Amino acid sequence: MQMKSVHRFICVVFCGILSLFLLPCLKCHAEDSMTVEAEIPVSCLSVDAPEGHIYRIMIEPRNSNSPAPKSGTLQISESGTGKFQIDITEPGAYDYLVYEQAGDDERIVYDSSVYHVTITVQTADQNKLAYTVTAYKNDETTKTGRLEFRNEVSANFVTDTTSTTLTTTVTTTETTTVTSATVTTVKKSGISTVFENITSIMTGDRMPVKLLLSIIVISAAVICFMLINKKHHED
Repeated sequence: MQMKSVHRFICVVFCGILSLFLLPCLKCHAEDSMTVEAEIPVSCLSVDAPEGHIYRIMIEPRNSNSPAPKSGTLQISESGTGKFQIDITEPGAYDYLVYEQAGDDERIVYDSSVYHVTITVQTADQNKLAYTVTAYKNDETTKTGRLEFRNEVSANFVTDTTSTTLTTTVTTTETTTVTSATVTTVKKSGISTVFENITSIMTGDRMPVKLLLSIIVISAAVICFMLINKKHHED
C-alpha cells in the first residue's frame, strides 16, 4: 500500500510539473490563432524634381481602443509603396488617420491629404480573425481604393530662362552743304558789271568783292586811257 501511495504521489508531482510547461504553450497557441496582422498599403507618386524625393507618411490611432501600429512612420521614395502593419487580437472596428508629414524643402509643395482609415475585424472560419480596410480621403463621402500621396515642385522654383536682346539704334545725321551763288548786277556810269558773291564751302569765308570790283574798274580805266592815248598819237 505504501508503494502505491508513493507512485501516485510521484505521478501527481510529475503531472503538475508538466502542466507548468504545457499551459503557457497552449495559451500562446490560442493567442496566435486569434491574432490577425492587418495591413494598410500606401503609394507615393513621382515628383518632377532634379533629385530623388522621399515621402514621410504618418499614422495615428483615432482613439485608445485602436491598437498601435508596429511603426508609426513610413519613409517611401517617390514612385514607391509601403504599408503599415497592425496586430489585432479581437473583433471590432479600429480607426486611424494617415497623412504626410511636411518637410522643410521650400521647393516642394507637400500633399496635405488626410485619409480616414477603418480596419474592421471579424471572426472567420475555424475561430480565426479576418479584416477589411476602408478609407475616405479628407471629408469625402466616397470610399477610395488606394491611399496615394503626390508631392509637386513649387512654381516659384520652375526655371524659365528668358533671353533678352538689347537693340541700340544709332541715328546718323547727315548735313548737306549747299553752295549758293548770288548773282548781283551793279549799274554804274552806264556800265553793267556782273559779279558773283561766292560763299566758301569749307570755311564759309566771304571773298573781298569790293577789292575785286575796284581792280576791274581801274583796269578798265587804264585800258581806256591807253586806247585814247594811242588814237591821239595816230591822229
